[in-house]
Amino acid sequence: MKNFTLTISTLLLATGLWAQPCSNLFFSEYIEGTSFNKAVEIYNPTGAAINLSNYRVILKGFNGTGAAFTPETLSLSGSLASGDVYVLANIDADAAILAVADRTDSIVNFNGNDAFALYDVALGQVIDAVGDYAAATNPANGEWIVGTGSTKDKTLLRKTTVQAGTANWVTGATQWDVLPSNTFSNIGIYCGSCVSSTDTSVAFVSTASTINDNAANTNVGLALSLCVSASTFSVDVVLKSGDAALVNNYTTQSVSFASVVTGTLPLTITTAALASPQTLVFALRNPSNGLDLDADSLFTLTIRPTPTAQVYTIAQVRGNNTDGLPDSLGVVCVLRGTVLGVNLRTAGVNFTINDGTAGIGVFSPTDDFGYTVNEGDSIEVTGEVSHFNGLAQMSFVTDITVLGTGNVPAPVVVVDLNEDTEGELIQLNGYRAFGQPTGNNPLTYDITNGNDTTEMVVYASTGISTTIPATFNVIGIGRQFDAGGGTPVRYTRFYQIGPRKQSDISPVGIEEVYSGVLAVYPNPANNVVNITLEANTQTESVKVFDFTGRLVLEQLVNNGAASIKMDISSLSNGLYVVQVATAKGISSHKVVKQ
Repeated sequence: MKNFTLTISTLLLATGLWAQPCSNLFFSEYIEGTSFNKAVEIYNPTGAAINLSNYRVILKGFNGTGAAFTPETLSLSGSLASGDVYVLANIDADAAILAVADRTDSIVNFNGNDAFALYDVALGQVIDAVGDYAAATNPANGEWIVGTGSTKDKTLLRKTTVQAGTANWVTGATQWDVLPSNTFSNIGIYCGSCVSSTDTSVAFVSTASTINDNAANTNVGLALSLCVSASTFSVDVVLKSGDAALVNNYTTQSVSFASVVTGTLPLTITTAALASPQTLVFALRNPSNGLDLDADSLFTLTIRPTPTAQVYTIAQVRGNNTDGLPDSLGVVCVLRGTVLGVNLRTAGVNFTINDGTAGIGVFSPTDDFGYTVNEGDSIEVTGEVSHFNGLAQMSFVTDITVLGTGNVPAPVVVVDLNEDTEGELIQLNGYRAFGQPTGNNPLTYDITNGNDTTEMVVYASTGISTTIPATFNVIGIGRQFDAGGGTPVRYTRFYQIGPRKQSDISPVGIEEVYSGVLAVYPNPANNVVNITLEANTQTESVKVFDFTGRLVLEQLVNNGAASIKMDISSLSNGLYVVQVATAKGISSHKVVKQ
């Protein structure tokens, strides 16, 4: 990929020129979702095909640099028909995006604080942009404002009344409708006002589903993508392969769309207990007039024997295959362990258990089974071993039972995050955050200790402040968020740490925080450091760190003590940070040991 440098004078010229309506390409959709769910859609509003080799896309990334960033560019190719769209996506984007992508490239890796532009080589100017391309620094709060939303963690749809692009973000920011994060339903089709379009297609909502043989029924969803006014369409759903007897001797059914864009195919499951999984493939055929089948849209239904659950240790089901996934995927079992952290969901459950052999997530999207997540509980979970973006978890949970109280393990100081740190309580020392955090819930911070870089994820339910110390040690649960990449697809990247509570993030260095500490003396000190506190200050602990961030001493303190003596005689001479944690806050004090 070559770099293509634009001067500010060229940019200002481009911004100042007025574009003729319906005369040149412009962005019609922008997706900035979680992980690598990134894409842009380019629309041809003219009455003729356009040669894309005359155009570039440009990423101007800021990412906390605080200065102008040399743009990264990508030359386009091919021809774009009148009224058609060209989808450029990240290579690791969601399957729904990749299904309609015309091209994938790593340049599509913007965040809410980056500007993405479309450049016309013949005109020598930027003709459209998402974000303020003329800016030299990050936008406020790491996002460009768009109406009542922003470019961060959102899908933007160009209003259908727009007929020309603009490099002036003051104007451009008013031209988009803002949809929630990870909304992909509109990608690949744009109903612009320049070119009359009757493009209407139908497809299955999902490509596959698995159910147990004791299920009574299931529903298969279909959806339209259309640019015409509400009308009535229909399409036949045929059984392309598989035993029709498994679904009530299925014969071809027609699904109608009468002034709606979604339809449902109900299936009745009529089978005795199966000895092995059975697969049925359904296809769409015979669309009504005006309805298009862009591709052979297929839906695969797998009916499997209803599994029986056995009790395993977590390590027994957490062995990894070559793709970085649990080698027991799909196994229904019972796991027992101690709860770590809090519930990360407002509905259902999302938390971690660890039994001393390994850790694993527990996930249910809606049902909490009457269980209130409490760290330290010893519980039993019945469910199926699965994964979410590489993170091992128990899904399709059918039961959660409290057995008693378990032991929360002490955090283990680690340097590298990998498969072995998933589900473990770990500690990273001497890290700092850089750039702007991304996401909403969780907030994802890029953090580094100067040598290693990883991600720290902070969920709203933990109650952790979004103000992160300049340098800190962090305790948390090992996590992963890898959408998969490469051929074959691997899930061996993007490991994370997720702190559980405010006290998991401990500042290293001098933090001006009021905590009820009146004095830390003498300084320099020899064998003892005295800490004087305000009356009735509820204290938690005193920790001593060296200046690599390594914890070298820790002393638990009785609540209400007026003074504390910390024995440092075992330490070598040098500079240390004494950290005092109280109910009022955490303060750090530089002390010299001599």
